[in-house]
Amino acid sequence: GTACGWDPVCGDEYCGSCEDGFECQDGQCIEICVPDCGDRECGPDPVCGMGSCGACVGGDQVCIDGTCCRPNCYGKACGDDGCGGSCGDCDNGMVCDSDVSMCLNTCNYPSDLPTAWSKTGVVTWKHIPENLGQRALCQDYTGDGVGDCGITGLASYLNGPIADKISAAENAILLEFSGWAGQDNYSGFTLNGLAGAPVTTGTLAGNVYVDRSAYDPETCMSEVFFPDSDISNGHLSSGPNGMPLAFGLAVEGFTMVFPLKDCVIKADVVAGSSGVTATNGIFSGILLKKDWTAMIDRYEVECIKDPVPPEYADVCSYLGAMRSAESMMFDLYRNPDGTYIPNDDDHPANASSWCLQFTMAEANIVGYQP
Repeated sequence: GTACGWDPVCGDEYCGSCEDGFECQDGQCIEICVPDCGDRECGPDPVCGMGSCGACVGGDQVCIDGTCCRPNCYGKACGDDGCGGSCGDCDNGMVCDSDVSMCLNTCNYPSDLPTAWSKTGVVTWKHIPENLGQRALCQDYTGDGVGDCGITGLASYLNGPIADKISAAENAILLEFSGWAGQDNYSGFTLNGLAGAPVTTGTLAGNVYVDRSAYDPETCMSEVFFPDSDISNGHLSSGPNGMPLAFGLAVEGFTMVFPLKDCVIKADVVAGSSGVTATNGIFSGILLKKDWTAMIDRYEVECIKDPVPPEYADVCSYLGAMRSAESMMFDLYRNPDGTYIPNDDDHPANASSWCLQFTMAEANIVGYQP
């Protein structure tokens, strides 16, 4: 009954070989399974099962959903190692901020909220770069020597609403320079991103309130902060930040919130008696295509309702244009290791680089927004 291989009794009589497309296993010709791995570089495929798509090279990598992943806990005290594992747990009385993988002290909210603030600046101008020259200071995510901004093509449409929002001066975007006294060189401090409002509506510079919602109820720290920020010869450099930042953009009366990753802030800063001024400011970040798609899908669910919820009415007519904008704004490919390269035929765009220019005027936080 043996169909191939060596005779199990005598051991020296050849029982035959298998046809093309088959292989001998335990004396039987078994059809060779052809893996259907697609983009998988490791692990099982849906046809041939375990190990059919190969194994990761080196003992420091693990296979996650068909992709070789190298756990990374460098500089992390807790949280995800990037491959589904953990970088550690926090001691009692502390909580892990998963966005920056830091153990932070818990607090009694709101009684432990700050009651005094360091030198602060308020954003008085924001502008999406409209050409290559204006993009010069934007973060160079690909390392090709050119600042990246995938939304430059949308600048003519978005800069108007952005300017209108700033001119209304009803809300304030604040940067607090924790502990900075004004010296030209100051390293390792935390730059806090805060939201608030001017004390005098219509006047951004000067006295401002901060919104309590800008602080984490578990830690009483700013929800948005850039640790290890640096001022060198009057130039601020913060990031890339590990935490995703919720970036709001008001268009036609509707505010869309985009989760941006790998955010960077750069500017030339000067400390004054009542705050911080900034010129040549750049805020850069990355919007992943999967996050954009999920956001549009959520809007579409609301827009097909009858009646459409009032809070979504203004955006529904723009969904088609937003879908069309994908071909213009997604300019980069994000590698599995978190680095970026320009998109091409083999690396379809899955990330959009964002960049906004800004200036700041001196601001003095006088308390919490009533």
